[in-house]
Amino acid sequence: LPEKCTWADDVTLYCGVPSEIEPRAYPDSWYQGKTLFVDDIYRIEADTGRASLVYSPLSQDEEIIDIYKPFMSKDGDYLIFNNKHDMSLWAFTIIPPVDNPFGNTVIPEGSGI
Repeated sequence: LPEKCTWADDVTLYCGVPSEIEPRAYPDSWYQGKTLFVDDIYRIEADTGRASLVYSPLSQDEEIIDIYKPFMSKDGDYLIFNNKHDMSLWAFTIIPPVDNPFGNTVIPEGSGI
């Protein structure tokens, strides 16, 4: 859903991605508030299609979030969004990924809310 993603730059998206999806009439049930998700945060590189898990709030911190209307801070250091469960405002610190010599991208420890 577009309301769960935002562009960080010309090729990088950050999205709230449900950890599991039950059979329902999507997206209507989500828009109507009949369904809520338990999201993880993914970084997606549009030019390569590569998606990397950045943070799993439930498994890492026992937090349940349903990302809604995310946007990047002006300096690009924070992913800011509402948690649709209670409409609270959240700010997630973005730590840039590092390329390693084996050709894959590593998301550094310490990214978090």
